[in-house]
Amino acid sequence: MKHKLIEKTLVDRLSKELILHNFEVNRIDLDKEHNADFILNGDKVHHIFGVRFLHYEKNIALESDIIASYDEVTELAKKVVSWESKYFKDYLAMSSRLGIALNPKNKDGFFNDNDCLQIELEPNEKSIDRALSILMKKFFRNGALSFIEKTNTIQKADFITNSWVRKGEPMRLLTYYPHVPWQMTTGIVLAKLTKNPRYAEILDVYQDFIRDRLSPDSERIKDFKAFVKYFDVSSAVSVSAESPASGTLVSQFDKSSSKSNSPKKQQDKPKKK
Repeated sequence: MKHKLIEKTLVDRLSKELILHNFEVNRIDLDKEHNADFILNGDKVHHIFGVRFLHYEKNIALESDIIASYDEVTELAKKVVSWESKYFKDYLAMSSRLGIALNPKNKDGFFNDNDCLQIELEPNEKSIDRALSILMKKFFRNGALSFIEKTNTIQKADFITNSWVRKGEPMRLLTYYPHVPWQMTTGIVLAKLTKNPRYAEILDVYQDFIRDRLSPDSERIKDFKAFVKYFDVSSAVSVSAESPASGTLVSQFDKSSSKSNSPKKQQDKPKKK
């Protein structure tokens, strides 16, 4: 069997398995990208289970991942990070999702160093049967279904992403993210949308982490700053329109500019005697 036929056969059979779990075919590209995505549509929450084929000299391998996407976060990402909405369409916007490659080696079904366990495929029917069995039993049921349950609301996603702050633990990379900047961006977005009472604390810790360890020129850091700025502005607009007496959250990236740009408090005019 040729590689393309192996890919098509496995994807066709996988789609029949996933439809039993209400997943629909979303996108298949076996010519250029050699991958396929299947989507589970929920109420404002979508989960995408994907498979990707890797070509080697004599055989091919298969790896899988699962991501969660939230309509509220996606719409926000389109407003704030315009380049993403052009390249990553709709739910695939990088700043509007969380998820990672699956690996049954981990007790929670995930691999936390941006690598994953590959399933090797040989050009015969027996190998396809074996690969599909491993994919469904160890990757989908062990990793994907657990992930779906843990991330089916933005409140749950915020709980997972920012749990280290709640526990008073040091900043660390979670298994649901490939790298820290992505985690931080998604973290503040989820915290803001869910009205997490510790948003200011979460923001301060993330900003300290950036200053101490990460390059300010990173694209991910630029995204992070863009969201922080957007939240500052939108908070200020909301406060002035609804509750003039309330305070607003000020970004810590540039305290001097925040002070210079903030409106001066008007002094009360002396009353006429």
